This record gives sequence, structure tokens and C-alpha cells, in this order.
Amino acid sequence: MIKSFRNRSLQRFWENSDVERIPTDWAESVEEILDLLDKAKQPEDMALPGLGFYAFAERTKPRFAIVVSRAWRIAFSWKGGDAIEVDLEEVH
Repeated sequence: MIKSFRNRSLQRFWENSDVERIPTDWAESVEEILDLLDKAKQPEDMALPGLGFYAFAERTKPRFAIVVSRAWRIAFSWKGGDAIEVDLEEVH
């Protein structure tokens, strides 16, 4: 289950279908990713073909990501059985 967001625009999209700050051509993909993330029991549940799932280190704790576009990803941490600190990030 998704417990928290870092990105307010992504949170508004998830909670209210507010697409104001989400690129419209990403809306369907972002919604699908968030639906899958909300149902996931562990981060590895997101390792589905075509999603571009990967893990990376942020300081001392692991984070995980799903590719949205060439330069953007939905990143998240995991605590217990829940996704936390879900964010829409630009890859540098």
C-alpha cells in the first residue's frame, strides 16, 4: 500500500486524479504504476516486464524506481509492507 508521498503533484494525482502537474502523455502510465505499487507486498513485486524496475542507494537506505520516461522515474522507499516517500524524479 502507498503510505506517503514526497511529491505533492503525484499525491494529488493519486488521490484526486488531478493531472494539472503531470504530463498528460504520462498520466495513464503513472496511474498504472501507482496502482501496481499500491497492491505490491514487497518492492520486488514491481519487477514486472516492461516496467524498468531497479534499486539504488540513497545515502544509507535503499530506494527503488520504475521508469516513466527516458529522463523520469517514480522512486520509492519501502517500510514493512508499504511504499513510502513516493516521488516523481528526474534522472540526472
